Amino acid sequence: MANAKKPTALKILQGTNQKCRSNPDEPAVVSGGLIAPDYLTEIQVERFQNLAATVGEIMLVAGRSDSDALAQLVICLDAIAIDNGILSDPDIGRFVKKDNGDTVAHPATRTIISNQQRAQALMNEFGLTPASRSKVSAGPKPKENKFAALNGKRA
Repeated sequence: MANAKKPTALKILQGTNQKCRSNPDEPAVVSGGLIAPDYLTEIQVERFQNLAATVGEIMLVAGRSDSDALAQLVICLDAIAIDNGILSDPDIGRFVKKDNGDTVAHPATRTIISNQQRAQALMNEFGLTPASRSKVSAGPKPKENKFAALNGKRA
């Protein structure tokens, strides 16, 4: 299976953007504007806002049209936290007994694995993993203007 297509903003940050492979008609990302959907819980909205600040205002790779994709990431992360809480409860444990006496892994184990895979894929889409971040280069820092002091300004 082919790798997922990266947003142009990430390609530009990574220095891998090529004009011949770019879509000239791609909609531009309007920084900020990520709005938490109504279906998120209060805790999920808080996590959404934290991630939105990162991908929308700091990294500038997401805009308003990406709100639902970011919400899906938040839902996956929340489900992982809930299932981990279930499995860490000593009264429940990581294994359950079936009616026939067999011991099997708790169903939450399977959903954690599934949600971790979904969350990993979504984090890669937004450039939120160490591996995807290591590929990003914001470019050199601007040089200080040595003559700015003559105008009474600092660069």
